[in-house]
Amino acid sequence: MKELFEFRMPERLARSILGDATERFRLIPGDPRIIRVSVSDPVFETLRGAAKRRSVGTSHGMFYSWDVRRSYSPAELEAAELIHMLPVGAFEPEGEECGTEYDDSPACPYCGAGRIQRTPLALDLRSRQPDHDIHTSTLRRGKDLARSIAEEVVASDRFVASYESVGGTGARFDPVLRCRSGRPIDGWHQVVVTSPPVDVTEPTGYGVDPFDPDAAGEFRCPVGHVLGLNLLTELTIARDSWRGDDIVATRQLSGRREGVLVPAPEYLISPRLYRALREAGARGMRFEVAHLS
Repeated sequence: MKELFEFRMPERLARSILGDATERFRLIPGDPRIIRVSVSDPVFETLRGAAKRRSVGTSHGMFYSWDVRRSYSPAELEAAELIHMLPVGAFEPEGEECGTEYDDSPACPYCGAGRIQRTPLALDLRSRQPDHDIHTSTLRRGKDLARSIAEEVVASDRFVASYESVGGTGARFDPVLRCRSGRPIDGWHQVVVTSPPVDVTEPTGYGVDPFDPDAAGEFRCPVGHVLGLNLLTELTIARDSWRGDDIVATRQLSGRREGVLVPAPEYLISPRLYRALREAGARGMRFEVAHLS
């Protein structure tokens, strides 16, 4: 496995921290410097040191954004007992803005986890949406799995066909409705996980970013629903919590409730579903090895 962390930093700040080493990394027109490094790269430790020196004691404000990408050899993915499936990117507007109704009464008072969707998912997937006074990001063509900014996950016909080709278990695929007419949107289905949740276990790590483990627990739910703001490591799942379903979701969540944003689980699939998706050429998702312990 190869792991690279990507940080998008203000150019001026990048130069003040990294000096001449800044030239190694790509500068995007308009300002951001893309710093892409492994944990063994001296630049990673330089960034960590800068984060520790900041007056607030964390890396808050150092980055516009950050991400981590892990790549695997075909042999590593073939040998995996369970695969972590990550939808790439997010679209908006989300379901609630399009009329989907949710019940927040059972939600956790600490973290906001546990709201219930009461009506079918309605979305507006038009490429132009003049009615919305927001910057929209609709589903791109060729994607087979996507999520809204409110963590509503939808799958294409090709994804559903791959699932059915292996006699898949653990999920159902509900209609997605047009927000104005209420008619089904051809080709898209909401992914509803029906299998028992699986449990995240050590050494899985969460935090604000790679340099801020959230030692004070600001983004952790005191009753255990949310383990942190972001997942920082590969997933490790308790072996006895997975009964073999082809699609499962973690019991423990990451993220926070703020506006339409909600804490969300991680999704995992069986090796046979992974192979079916790969053979079908499915797009719009990344795959990582998950570990059973």
